[in-house]
Amino acid sequence: MIYIDHLNKPQSALTLAQKVVRTHPDEAMSYNLLAWAYLANKDYTNALMNLEKAQILDATLPALALTFGRFYEAQGNLEKAKEQYKKAYEEGGSELISNEAAERYNALIKND
Repeated sequence: MIYIDHLNKPQSALTLAQKVVRTHPDEAMSYNLLAWAYLANKDYTNALMNLEKAQILDATLPALALTFGRFYEAQGNLEKAKEQYKKAYEEGGSELISNEAAERYNALIKND
Protein backbone atom coordinates (compact mmCIF):
# COMPACT_ATOMS: atom_id res chain seq x y z
CA MET A 1 0.00 0.00 0.00
CA ILE A 2 1.27 3.41 -0.93
CA TYR A 3 0.48 4.80 2.52
CA ILE A 4 2.91 2.31 4.06
CA ASP A 5 5.72 1.91 1.55
CA HIS A 6 5.98 5.36 0.04
CA LEU A 7 4.32 7.90 2.32
CA ASN A 8 5.16 6.36 5.71
CA LYS A 9 1.59 6.82 6.97
CA PRO A 10 0.82 3.50 8.63
CA GLN A 11 -2.18 4.83 10.58
CA SER A 12 -3.80 6.08 7.37
CA ALA A 13 -3.13 2.69 5.79
CA LEU A 14 -4.81 0.98 8.73
CA THR A 15 -7.91 3.17 8.44
CA LEU A 16 -8.13 2.47 4.71
CA ALA A 17 -7.61 -1.28 5.15
CA GLN A 18 -10.35 -1.41 7.79
CA LYS A 19 -12.73 0.18 5.26
CA VAL A 20 -11.71 -2.41 2.67
CA VAL A 21 -12.57 -5.25 5.07
CA ARG A 22 -15.96 -3.68 5.80
CA THR A 23 -16.77 -3.40 2.08
CA HIS A 24 -15.22 -6.73 1.01
CA PRO A 25 -15.46 -9.05 4.03
CA ASP A 26 -15.36 -12.24 1.97
CA GLU A 27 -12.08 -11.45 0.19
CA ALA A 28 -8.79 -12.87 1.44
CA MET A 29 -6.93 -9.86 0.03
CA SER A 30 -8.93 -7.55 2.31
CA TYR A 31 -7.60 -9.30 5.40
CA ASN A 32 -4.13 -9.53 3.90
CA LEU A 33 -4.09 -5.75 3.42
CA LEU A 34 -5.36 -5.24 6.95
CA ALA A 35 -2.62 -7.53 8.29
CA TRP A 36 -0.02 -5.56 6.35
CA ALA A 37 -1.33 -2.33 7.86
CA TYR A 38 -1.26 -3.81 11.37
CA LEU A 39 2.34 -4.90 10.73
CA ALA A 40 3.27 -1.37 9.74
CA ASN A 41 1.75 -0.20 13.03
CA LYS A 42 3.67 -2.90 14.94
CA ASP A 43 0.44 -4.55 16.10
CA TYR A 44 1.60 -8.12 15.60
CA THR A 45 -1.33 -9.78 17.37
CA ASN A 46 -3.90 -8.25 15.03
CA ALA A 47 -1.60 -8.77 12.05
CA LEU A 48 -1.45 -12.51 12.72
CA MET A 49 -5.18 -12.73 13.37
CA ASN A 50 -5.92 -11.15 9.98
CA LEU A 51 -3.32 -13.25 8.20
CA GLU A 52 -5.04 -16.33 9.56
CA LYS A 53 -8.45 -15.04 8.39
CA ALA A 54 -7.02 -14.43 4.92
CA GLN A 55 -5.49 -17.90 4.90
CA ILE A 56 -8.84 -19.49 5.72
CA LEU A 57 -10.47 -17.62 2.83
CA ASP A 58 -7.72 -18.35 0.28
CA ALA A 59 -4.55 -20.15 1.32
CA THR A 60 -3.18 -19.88 -2.23
CA LEU A 61 -3.18 -16.08 -2.39
CA PRO A 62 0.42 -15.20 -3.41
CA ALA A 63 0.33 -11.86 -1.58
CA LEU A 64 -0.43 -13.77 1.60
CA ALA A 65 2.94 -15.53 1.56
CA LEU A 66 4.66 -12.17 1.11
CA THR A 67 2.82 -10.68 4.09
CA PHE A 68 3.52 -13.78 6.20
CA GLY A 69 7.18 -13.29 5.29
CA ARG A 70 7.03 -9.70 6.50
CA PHE A 71 5.33 -10.88 9.69
CA TYR A 72 7.97 -13.51 10.45
CA GLU A 73 10.76 -11.08 9.61
CA ALA A 74 9.31 -8.52 12.03
CA GLN A 75 9.16 -11.26 14.68
CA GLY A 76 12.82 -12.15 14.11
CA ASN A 77 11.97 -15.61 12.73
CA LEU A 78 14.18 -15.25 9.68
CA GLU A 79 14.04 -18.88 8.58
CA LYS A 80 10.25 -18.80 8.41
CA ALA A 81 10.45 -15.40 6.69
CA LYS A 82 12.76 -16.81 4.02
CA GLU A 83 10.42 -19.78 3.49
CA GLN A 84 7.48 -17.46 2.95
CA TYR A 85 9.40 -15.12 0.65
CA LYS A 86 10.51 -18.09 -1.42
CA LYS A 87 6.92 -19.31 -1.61
CA ALA A 88 5.70 -15.84 -2.64
CA TYR A 89 8.38 -15.66 -5.32
CA GLU A 90 7.60 -19.10 -6.71
CA GLU A 91 3.84 -18.63 -6.67
CA GLY A 92 4.18 -15.05 -7.85
CA GLY A 93 0.80 -14.00 -9.02
CA SER A 94 2.33 -10.76 -10.23
CA GLU A 95 5.73 -9.37 -11.05
CA LEU A 96 5.38 -6.93 -8.16
CA ILE A 97 4.92 -9.72 -5.60
CA SER A 98 7.69 -11.87 -7.06
CA ASN A 99 10.14 -8.98 -7.21
CA GLU A 100 9.49 -7.83 -3.66
CA ALA A 101 9.71 -11.39 -2.35
CA ALA A 102 13.03 -11.88 -4.13
CA GLU A 103 14.42 -8.59 -2.80
CA ARG A 104 13.42 -9.35 0.77
CA TYR A 105 14.70 -12.95 0.54
CA ASN A 106 18.03 -11.80 -0.91
CA ALA A 107 18.40 -9.15 1.78
CA LEU A 108 17.98 -11.82 4.47
CA ILE A 109 20.43 -14.17 2.75
CA LYS A 110 22.95 -11.35 2.45
CA ASN A 111 22.79 -10.79 6.20
CA ASP A 112 23.32 -14.48 7.04
